[in-house]
Amino acid sequence: MPLVFALLLAPAASAHDTGVASIVLQENAPNQFLLQVKLPENIEPEPPGVPASCQVTAGGSRTLPSRNRLDIWALSCMGPVAAGEGIDFPWRREAVAVQATLLDGSERTFFINISERGSKLTFDEMRETARPMWQTLEDYFTLGVEHILSGWDHLAFVLALCLIASGRHLVALVTAFTVGHSLTLALAVIGWVNVPIPAVEACIALSIAFVAREVLRPSPGKNRGVPIALLFGLLHGLGFASALNEIGFRQGELLAGLVAFNIGVEAGQLLFVCLVLALALLVRPLAFPLQARAATACLLGALGMFWTIERVASFAV
Repeated sequence: MPLVFALLLAPAASAHDTGVASIVLQENAPNQFLLQVKLPENIEPEPPGVPASCQVTAGGSRTLPSRNRLDIWALSCMGPVAAGEGIDFPWRREAVAVQATLLDGSERTFFINISERGSKLTFDEMRETARPMWQTLEDYFTLGVEHILSGWDHLAFVLALCLIASGRHLVALVTAFTVGHSLTLALAVIGWVNVPIPAVEACIALSIAFVAREVLRPSPGKNRGVPIALLFGLLHGLGFASALNEIGFRQGELLAGLVAFNIGVEAGQLLFVCLVLALALLVRPLAFPLQARAATACLLGALGMFWTIERVASFAV
């Protein structure tokens, strides 16, 4: 039950918010840069901090179909930036995914963990052209774990699956869900599947209400559970892919990043299922497991319908 109240208090608009700002920095002329920043639309636009020898001018802003905003800033420096100097990102993000291309041929894609190292990106870092494979795997694995554990709609759906069954049947449901979202995650990231993300997010919310209704059936999901989990897994995979595509891949890292991100999602999902089962063991001795199960399903159904209505309403915004 505490998990349900946490889900109810979660901000609906941030269901797919990875907590990562995605930026592209490109040097178009000597010491002249174009900075493109992708952020959730609810974050106020704010210019980056730059060295004293540089000047920032706004180049424009537009809203993207994924309910993000793309801000464009032009940076003009009077000369080469001194060692240790760089750009400071003021946006309230846990991490920044950076793609940097400089005139000297340097091309890097990497992550800045703001909570660990601060938000300053130096030009020295951008000139490093190589990074080990283990760093790529670690970055995308961590991103996958964080995405599933901060994706309240995905967690609500997995919680509903845990209410439908237990034991081997639960394993079958979670496996079917995993197979489904792994398939569409790969297809969407590769580019073989392309669907409107707002519609996908609305359908994901509706899937929560649908599975919550299955919990309240006399024999919940006994015959239809696995096909339903597989079908909605295909849908949720498109949601995972939308977050991953916003960050992008460096050339040559798509396969490794995709695999590591998917494994991270599965690890986070497994951690959540274990937490739910542990809480279920604590509730069982209280002699009202059936009432708690039904109440939780009703709350999940209400939450799913609330998110559905909110996301459909946002189509006209």
